[in-house]
Amino acid sequence: QVAGNQFDMEGKVQFLEKISDIDLRINGVNLGATDMLTMLPANSLPESVKKLKSSGVMAFSAQVKGLYSDAQLPGITIQFNLDNGSLQHPDWSLPMQNLQLKGNFTNGYAKTRATSELIVDNLSFVVNNQSVQAKLKLNNLDAPIADGKLNGTFDLSALQKIASQYKIDNLSGQLVFDNVAVMGSIQDIYNALAVMYPTITGNIKTQNISCLYHGKPIEQINLNLLLNGQHAELQQFNLKAGNSDLAAQGQLINFIPLLFQAMGKDTIQLSQPVNINLQLTSQLLDIAD
Repeated sequence: QVAGNQFDMEGKVQFLEKISDIDLRINGVNLGATDMLTMLPANSLPESVKKLKSSGVMAFSAQVKGLYSDAQLPGITIQFNLDNGSLQHPDWSLPMQNLQLKGNFTNGYAKTRATSELIVDNLSFVVNNQSVQAKLKLNNLDAPIADGKLNGTFDLSALQKIASQYKIDNLSGQLVFDNVAVMGSIQDIYNALAVMYPTITGNIKTQNISCLYHGKPIEQINLNLLLNGQHAELQQFNLKAGNSDLAAQGQLINFIPLLFQAMGKDTIQLSQPVNINLQLTSQLLDIAD
């Protein structure tokens, strides 16, 4: 029993002089998701992860089979499934509900990081009656290659507590992922000069976003961004703030590497210039706004 969870283990381990022969099967059924978090090494978790509160029922099975020594690892296969879970964080205004997670892991034919594969067949959740679904395949943990898909609608009101730190209040609206797909090297996604830049397709949209920014109203933010590899096409952008309005459309060349750097790196390094070719229109721009 570990952290309140019951695991069944069967098999054998034979210890030899410089090598061990392992054949083990480990199963856990009806595992508590909250207790599973407590099993992870506390010093390896970011502070934000430690604050997560979860619920749900998880099933877990693993097989470890083969020789173990300083020069080799046994074969490892793992299956996992979380059903009807939930996830809450103090910085979130709304919880993730109906959380579903199903996948498997193997260290592959060579039993190394390079031949390892993680597959998430289904990751889905609901926030305020809006659902998001994702799939992911990750190969080669030494230089990860990703194949992921994302669909669904996310209610931005769930981020109100975080937005308040930036003087944004009364946040509402939806962020929509329409057949967003990414395939290629994770490291190359930051590099506009990559020989084979990852394939990135789909649309990211916003619907009827409104908020108060420093007490001033911003309304009707609607956006449609078409993704095309390292480039993007702004097919629609509309905004109304006070008496002012603004619309835009056009091309964003080498914009995607910059976007991923902003989200995932501490600093931004432009290997290629970002070319922005936009057509802007407005009926009124009030300086007071």
